[in-house]
Amino acid sequence: MKAVKILSVLIIILSLQGCWGSRETDEMAYVLAMGLDKGPDGNITVTFQIANPKVIAGPPGGGGGGAGREKPLITVSTIAPLPIAAFNIMNVERSRQISLLHTNAFIISEDLAREGLAPYLNPLNRFRETRGTAFVYISRGKASDFMEKNRPELEATPAKQYELISRSFRLHALTSVVQFHKFYAGTKSRDRQPVAPLVDINNKGLERGASTPGALGDYLAGDMPSNKGESQFLGTAVFRMDKMVGTLTGNETRYLNMLTGEMHFSFLVLPHHLKENSVVGVSLLQARKPVIKVSTEGERPIINIELFVEPALVGTPSGTSYENNVHMGVIEKEISRALSEGCRQVVARSQEEFRSDIFGFGRYARKNFLTVQQWRGYDWLGKYPGAEVEIKVNVRIRRTGLMLKTAPNV
Repeated sequence: MKAVKILSVLIIILSLQGCWGSRETDEMAYVLAMGLDKGPDGNITVTFQIANPKVIAGPPGGGGGGAGREKPLITVSTIAPLPIAAFNIMNVERSRQISLLHTNAFIISEDLAREGLAPYLNPLNRFRETRGTAFVYISRGKASDFMEKNRPELEATPAKQYELISRSFRLHALTSVVQFHKFYAGTKSRDRQPVAPLVDINNKGLERGASTPGALGDYLAGDMPSNKGESQFLGTAVFRMDKMVGTLTGNETRYLNMLTGEMHFSFLVLPHHLKENSVVGVSLLQARKPVIKVSTEGERPIINIELFVEPALVGTPSGTSYENNVHMGVIEKEISRALSEGCRQVVARSQEEFRSDIFGFGRYARKNFLTVQQWRGYDWLGKYPGAEVEIKVNVRIRRTGLMLKTAPNV
């Protein structure tokens, strides 16, 4: 009898094997990026960038190059009340089933973000195919226009570009990076409000000059001098809950990343302290995570921040010998002063203009409360704009490049 039961169980298990719910690859239309814009009559315009596999894979026999003049992406738009509702509409026109399983970027227009994203984020977060690791970008113009004009020359598709941009920010810290699940959680959080990187297409060319010393990268996406038609990922969109309330330039974003401990490497240009019309270039490395302490005992919260930065000299066109202790001490003080001032200005904007804790100071304040009810009753988001903030920047230059002594310019 026992053998019969075991045999019955084995038969049931074997009968359940197989891919009963599988879908063939050539029956699917995989969306690599989705764009959201304001639409007519309270609807939204949803743009899909669908992979064209026969072009991306290349001709039979290898060699790459795509299939003739066909595009690797098919960009289509439709109007719907919700992003998910657009799937049913698009399935009417397409022979293949629309799928978000490979979507790694959501491009949202600034106009839509300023009205509030909760009605669109909630359905996406609930949908089973939405990837929490997909990246969120805010387009200064229409998302559909950016997706149509963004044609990276070094990548086969923008999908790869979006992934690499999330890594390259480590080289400059002039933009932010956020994935869908963290962005969505931020819109519900009382501890840290969300931010998202800004994107746009440059239509101004090289008309504008370079940033002033000390403000390298002081532009928003689309404004930095470069060749016309280039896509730019620069600056940050600031949110209070699900609504966008302002922007930070690339230069200001550097200080945002520094205060949150997310800056890996960056570059700073300072005016020369001895010679007019001359500058000093230094690379910045965040030596360790910031030390942040928040006191909630008084009427006003008190936030103490200590930063640790290791600069390295990379550009001294004046010929000043910074290798000696006298000049080294002076430049360290100048760097510390510039970083402290930049951080204070960004924090002040977050308090006075945005009224949004985008740095996550609330996470440190929350530790002062025993229960969730006490924490919520404190109303951190209401008290943050009036908080007193003290910032200390520790600077120590350990490297001066490959030169042991700088000879003065003749």
